[in-house]
Amino acid sequence: MDDDISNDWVPVKDTVFKEDKITTKLIFSVCWNYQEYKFAVTCRRHSRTYLTEKEEAWTLGLGSYQLMCLHSQLCDVVPQLSHYPLPQLPYEPRGVWCFIYDREQAEGNVCTELEKWFQCAVDVCGQKLFLAVWFEEMNDSEYYDQLNDWKIKEFEEQVDIARERVINVAHLGSEHAVNLQELCQDYELEDKAFNDWCRALTALYNAKLHPFIDLREIANEKMRIAKSHLADPALGPRPKAEHTKKLLHWDGQHSEMQTIILDHYVSFYSTIYSFLSDMHSRMKKDQSKFGKASFTRLASSRLFRVEGEKLNVKLQHLRAQSKHSSHEITCTMKLMANIDSSTPDANDLLNSHENKVYELKCRMLDLKIKVLEVEVKLARLKKEVSAHNIKESELNLRQLVF
Repeated sequence: MDDDISNDWVPVKDTVFKEDKITTKLIFSVCWNYQEYKFAVTCRRHSRTYLTEKEEAWTLGLGSYQLMCLHSQLCDVVPQLSHYPLPQLPYEPRGVWCFIYDREQAEGNVCTELEKWFQCAVDVCGQKLFLAVWFEEMNDSEYYDQLNDWKIKEFEEQVDIARERVINVAHLGSEHAVNLQELCQDYELEDKAFNDWCRALTALYNAKLHPFIDLREIANEKMRIAKSHLADPALGPRPKAEHTKKLLHWDGQHSEMQTIILDHYVSFYSTIYSFLSDMHSRMKKDQSKFGKASFTRLASSRLFRVEGEKLNVKLQHLRAQSKHSSHEITCTMKLMANIDSSTPDANDLLNSHENKVYELKCRMLDLKIKVLEVEVKLARLKKEVSAHNIKESELNLRQLVF
């Protein structure tokens, strides 16, 4: 990964596309319009309470091609819907084919089947998303937030599945392998499952971070515009005050987004490090179980690799924590600069912020020490790997000579 860990990675709500409690039911009615060659689709939502009774309705005409496009759009957002295909629709030629083939009329019970399909689609996707895609107008922000929420939910499910696969494969190897050859085969399966989990986890965190990175870039652009206005020597006092206020607002937004982004990076590397630590511990136990000499001959290369990956991820985790602390110092210094000295608690606030800055700087020094310790461990590991490789080469050479 790049040294600047906050450049490549955006909002996810704490609740992943959870709908409000559904108190209404959607009822669909589908008829075929013989003149327009379209389905007339009516959706009614009826709700009744102790005091009121309310009914909403939406109607639209959809051709076969439109139905298939909307179905495909929903499947992209909610892949589970792909298991519920549309019924057989009348053929609707497109483009130049309109001059060659006639449009077909709907036959049989296709309208009834469509009504059932609409109800099934609502059950799979939920009322809110379904109505937004098929009937209601929605602002871009809300629409894309919902798309992102659904994608994150899918990524989380993939991460959980991949994680269970790694755990199952690791358990199979540790508990059931009767010799080192079988264990090494299980290690290969575990490596593949672990790589799949890493890819899924990376995709999840990229999806989570994407909105925040976008918002950070928007804040950057707004700050640039405000600064360009403030640099104008002809700017009057009133516009100057307005642009100063905007600059402070967007600077706060930028800092908030940066904090969230760095939080995610720390969490990401911590998760991977924990997994690699468990993997390394299991290999150490396997080494004790099957004997150090035999284990070194057959599985040492993987042990070295896992230990190296663990240490490298630990470095990334420590550097992410250091960047987070540095960002906290910057934010705290800005707060100190904006303290109104005329307020009664100004000195208390200043002392509190100064203490926080001191603690953060001490923490950064501790993190630098830990970084150096990990770098020493990495250097020792490289030395050990080199010595092992030289010894293996000499042993192989002797075997060839004799």
